[in-house]
Amino acid sequence: MRAARENRRRRIAAAAAIALLALALSGCAAQTQQPAATSSATSARTAGVVEYGSGAKTVDLYVDPLCPYCRHFEQLSGPMLLSEAKAGRLTLRVHPMAILDRLSNGTRYSTRAAAAVLTVAASHPHSWPAFLAKLFENQPEENSAGLTDEQLQALATDAGTPVTLTSGTAPMEAEVASATQNALQQGVSHVPTVMVNGKVFPGSSQETAKFETFYRNS
Repeated sequence: MRAARENRRRRIAAAAAIALLALALSGCAAQTQQPAATSSATSARTAGVVEYGSGAKTVDLYVDPLCPYCRHFEQLSGPMLLSEAKAGRLTLRVHPMAILDRLSNGTRYSTRAAAAVLTVAASHPHSWPAFLAKLFENQPEENSAGLTDEQLQALATDAGTPVTLTSGTAPMEAEVASATQNALQQGVSHVPTVMVNGKVFPGSSQETAKFETFYRNS
């Protein structure tokens, strides 16, 4: 019995160490990362995802609100994707992740901002992209404290998607943490990662023409 309990403790400790290592090795990069060949990054999408549009083609976009390369992609390619979704040709699925919390001086900005996206989407399912755009327009510097909950709430109001965030977004934060861990386990170790119909875009966040060609041909 004692040996069994000891083995169980070791397994739990090992699993925790692996999870911490995954977060430590993940990050923000200009180049889209290829998920592990043994898994599909789109196989588990039960929570932590916000959708726009209902077209046959799908784009899965994994972003961290603190990642500057995610901002580049959203500002350069976001308008085209929204246009495609509005035209009924695309289902855009954004996965807000929190892999850069370590770069916000203990305020867990990535988690709070990602949770804010989910909170806004829950109340404004057809207009959350406006808040996401505002979030990237006002993106804080890495290694800063990030925006406060009050500032995030003000951005939501400015975007026409008012919600209450100052009381905390604990339920959505738990959803972000779970979705982030699932994505990491499936090989999405860097943001932005962009997939069109399950295929990972191999270029960088600023290669707009290359991405549009990839999108059209996928």
